[in-house]
Amino acid sequence: MNRQEETFRIIEEIKRKFNTDPLCEYFIALIYSGIGDKDNAFNWLVRSQNKYGFVYRDRTIGTDYRIKNLIKDKRYKDLTIY
Repeated sequence: MNRQEETFRIIEEIKRKFNTDPLCEYFIALIYSGIGDKDNAFNWLVRSQNKYGFVYRDRTIGTDYRIKNLIKDKRYKDLTIY
């Protein structure tokens, strides 16, 4: 199995096991961010916002190194409230 297939298998497993967890969408966005797929990462962040009314982030907002490549994108600013 190549890396891309493995990534999608993991995403499907997360969706199946953690569908009701408010962090599910954020974790999937992290995976897409990690593989450099910003569009899908933002799609999942928007899903989180639409589903729960928020996008998870810790107290150190903007410093989550796992989404560092998303922070400068204007779409990130649209999702966050400071």
